[in-house]
Amino acid sequence: GAQSSNVIVGPQFDIHAGAGDQLNPRGCFDPVNHRFLVVWQDMPIISIEPGRLYGIFGQLIGSDGRPVGGTIPISTVSGSEWIDDGKVMDNRSKVIAYDTSSQRFLVVWSDHRNGVWNIYGQFVDANGALSGVNFPVSPIPPEDYQPMSSPVVEFDSVNNRFLVVGTRSPTSSGGYPQNLYGQLLNAGGSKQGALFQITDYI
Repeated sequence: GAQSSNVIVGPQFDIHAGAGDQLNPRGCFDPVNHRFLVVWQDMPIISIEPGRLYGIFGQLIGSDGRPVGGTIPISTVSGSEWIDDGKVMDNRSKVIAYDTSSQRFLVVWSDHRNGVWNIYGQFVDANGALSGVNFPVSPIPPEDYQPMSSPVVEFDSVNNRFLVVGTRSPTSSGGYPQNLYGQLLNAGGSKQGALFQITDYI
């Protein structure tokens, strides 16, 4: 049979050339419109870019490797948004999923806007526009003070829903053991059922 080989197509190209650090990139392919969404954690150098916020940013990339539109500010609310670097989850952890029916991406990340780590999400449409606002996936204060972070997400195209999984600490002050918990979301982002425990380490 035919054998595939890894061949570099075209030269390297800039996705984002701003000052500061762009960390922990992740990508997801849109098979309908034949483009990629790349997201990263942005940590600017304030002395060089005063007013530039820490946060989660994105960029659409066409199938030809050219940027489509400008940089997308996905979340700059708390200044403490985080795409985990692999210390808890594998460094290839998936923080973007694509809904082929609605033709939009769901991006998830760890967020400290409430004074405790929670998981937040944001929909991004196929043209790079934000769809709705940042929303909490995990329980947040004052309902719940237990930290939850290090999310991964996948889309179920049969039942048209997302599954978000993260690690959750046993107390409001953190600590161990941390267990995996999951939350189902419908295609619109509403929760389907309650947060549920996946692992049970004592």
